[in-house]
Amino acid sequence: MSGAIQVSATFDSANRKRDRSVSMRFTTTLEISNDDYMQMDKLVQQSGWVLFKPNEIQASEVPDIPADEAYGKMSDSQYQRWILKKIYEKTNTDLEWPDWYHQQEARINGHLLDKLKQLEV
Repeated sequence: MSGAIQVSATFDSANRKRDRSVSMRFTTTLEISNDDYMQMDKLVQQSGWVLFKPNEIQASEVPDIPADEAYGKMSDSQYQRWILKKIYEKTNTDLEWPDWYHQQEARINGHLLDKLKQLEV
């Protein structure tokens, strides 16, 4: 799981917010290395899933769709980028993600510009 955090933790508390969402607090049960903490720090303010279970978690219990998509919170452009990322992950390419993504965006934009030119004639 790239970009994932998996730690043993104690579920300390849950507090309801005004908008009916919930703030949750966990404490790791073991010391965390600097590298693991840096990974956590990179994920601050990201949307994702929290799956807490007192025992082992099975891979089939982990959702395979983005949390934002599950609740309709992705903008159209974020959803398109997510789709392109999934295509990239399943495509054999020598290009790095940023280069491949910009190539695909240029292709999509070219298609849309052609469509616009057709409408202007």
